[in-house]
Amino acid sequence: MYVYRGNLLNPCPCPSYDETGQTDESGEQIIEAALLQHLSQEEKQSVLQTMAAADIDDLELFARFSKYFHGSHHLEEIMLLENIPRSQLLTLIDKFSEVLVTCTLPEHSRLHGSDR
Repeated sequence: MYVYRGNLLNPCPCPSYDETGQTDESGEQIIEAALLQHLSQEEKQSVLQTMAAADIDDLELFARFSKYFHGSHHLEEIMLLENIPRSQLLTLIDKFSEVLVTCTLPEHSRLHGSDR
């Protein structure tokens, strides 16, 4: 299973996010800065508008893993690289399902035939 950013049901940009008064100088601003490292401003706005973003711990995990959410990393690869259990990763993906899309692809050997 691969994870992509974006909501196929609502591809339109979300309304702008007013940052004034929304964060303090500590955790939330650091997390928002981390989100911008791997997300566009529009993607960041969409993430911050999800219900899951209200939980600072979930938002921090999302920011940490956002570099993998472009469809090139398999779940097992993310789990290995970030030392996170499958259940925790799947829970995070489910919480942010408003802005993430998962995709299951057939195994490579099934696509191109296997000589084994």
